[in-house]
Amino acid sequence: EQERSKFLVADSNGDGAVDREEMTALFYPETNPGALRLAALHALQRRDLDGDGQLSLNEFLEGDDTAQDEELEKEGEEMDFKALDKNGNGMLDVEEMESWESGFIEIDAALRTLFHVADVDKDGLLTAQELIDARELLAGSDAHYQMIGWTEHEEL
Repeated sequence: EQERSKFLVADSNGDGAVDREEMTALFYPETNPGALRLAALHALQRRDLDGDGQLSLNEFLEGDDTAQDEELEKEGEEMDFKALDKNGNGMLDVEEMESWESGFIEIDAALRTLFHVADVDKDGLLTAQELIDARELLAGSDAHYQMIGWTEHEEL
């Protein structure tokens, strides 16, 4: 059922087949608003233990497939939950889950780190020199790995 619905969303022209452009939505739902919404809905449904259409913090934590005994990981996920809960009601809806499914929450955190470390004059802009000077401080950070991913993806 879920695979069929993903296919139908990806098949944007409705011809019953996907071309190369439409195929992208199947593998990278963040590139297609409909596919992203569907991925967020499926993720919410997998974790929604009480069936109310929203995720509590406990459901969000319980529904994760990662090692749950690790206190540090749990703490990080609690912070993610709070960041995702844009309306502050203590629950996550489908729209709020889109940031999780798209990976935007990690990108946003990496950008905050990047600017915190590299933007020495705190003007909200990064110069080439600020990036060069911050290279050692950023090495091995999530911001560093995000930048590597961006350059590989965008072929900068």
